[in-house]
Amino acid sequence: MRTLGWLFIVFGVVILGRDVARWLEFGYFQATPLGQIWYLIDPSSLNTTQAVIERYVAIWLWQSGIGMMLRWPAWMTLPVIGAICITIANMLEAAARKRQLY
Repeated sequence: MRTLGWLFIVFGVVILGRDVARWLEFGYFQATPLGQIWYLIDPSSLNTTQAVIERYVAIWLWQSGIGMMLRWPAWMTLPVIGAICITIANMLEAAARKRQLY
């Protein structure tokens, strides 16, 4: 999980570099949304996830929650997700060490 967290952070930095390069090239800054990155990687999983959440969980969750998050800049969102993954991994490791002591 820690490796996955670092990958999210690295991908966020790479996307920031891409956005800055496009800013220098075209003269205006336009952040790449997280949803666009997901769509470029695997559009069918994005559509399937949307359908499952809207149909079986709640329509408002996709429209107001996840849909809004997918419009956030990827360079900012991915490192936050990575930091959360690393924090969870550290907490799990600390809990495992604590169990070994007793």
